[in-house]
Amino acid sequence: MQLFFIFATLFVDSSAHVLSDKPGQQHLAFMQSQEPDVVVVHHKKRTTSSVPQAVPHKGAVVHHVKPSKTSAPANQLHQSLPSGPDPLSTGAWGKMRGGLWLASRVCIVLAVIGIGVAIGFWRFGNFKNQTSAELISEMPTVSSTAEMQVGAWVKVVGTVGLVDEDAPLRSILEGRSCVFNESRADVPETGVTVARFEATCDLQIVSDSGDLGPVLVHAADSAVLVPKPVLDAMYVRKLMPPDFEDFVKSCPTPGHSGDESLALHALQFQERILEVNARVAIVGVVSISPSGKLCLVPDTVAHLQKTQGCRKAFRRHMQSLLSFADAQFMSSHVVVVDAKKTEDSEQ
Repeated sequence: MQLFFIFATLFVDSSAHVLSDKPGQQHLAFMQSQEPDVVVVHHKKRTTSSVPQAVPHKGAVVHHVKPSKTSAPANQLHQSLPSGPDPLSTGAWGKMRGGLWLASRVCIVLAVIGIGVAIGFWRFGNFKNQTSAELISEMPTVSSTAEMQVGAWVKVVGTVGLVDEDAPLRSILEGRSCVFNESRADVPETGVTVARFEATCDLQIVSDSGDLGPVLVHAADSAVLVPKPVLDAMYVRKLMPPDFEDFVKSCPTPGHSGDESLALHALQFQERILEVNARVAIVGVVSISPSGKLCLVPDTVAHLQKTQGCRKAFRRHMQSLLSFADAQFMSSHVVVVDAKKTEDSEQ
């Protein structure tokens, strides 16, 4: 929109230059309105005498007659004389000058825009976005309660514990005790997912430092990034375990049927879990739960809770390093990653 206003200003200014060439045109009109004097020359009659006559121009009687309305033939004669095109009458020079002025301004604007675009491509072309795991690995680890200021982004490293030990979560395929489970069945030839299951329960992180107590993370706020599946196997229909058949029947994806999927020759099964006592790193904003426990929440939740703190500085730092999608992901979740992976990245 700003570029449109620039071009409009240049065009109006150039038009003003063209229209301002009125003195030359007024001079032309004045010159044409002044009809020239008509010169009438009367010659004496020549005599038949053999005496040499005087030089004609000496004997000529010249009368200067003022133009009048009756001198129409002279005016017509003057107007019929051929004359070349006058630049002032056509206004060619004024138009040419205005066109050159406009063209020079347009070239300057295009040059400035081209330089800006080139600098932008150079800057963003040489800039490499970090991943969420790389950003988490660079964050300092909180080791004391004094560092857990409400409203601040922090990273806590510790082991996973259950909040409700009487009702632990079990993985659907292998039956392992966990706090996060993601299972899926794919068609080997096409990679289409025909069955999928995902579940998460509330968890708490017991910090490696004894000074920091358990940190609560609600299931709805967490996003668990498990690097490798604990199960990755392909089963033909005849050798498929009963639990796997029940999974395909009970958890079909939209557009698929359990019976039709089991009619296929084979299926590829994968399962990812976050087991109890696994060592992880979590990143989020410090808050206090309704029960009074120390917890981590996403930045979006902290904003809705109107939690005070220094979140803006870290958010800007995160947005400058991550892609837009990764920045949005970290702002809307408490990210849980494998601590070993972050420690490997630091090394």
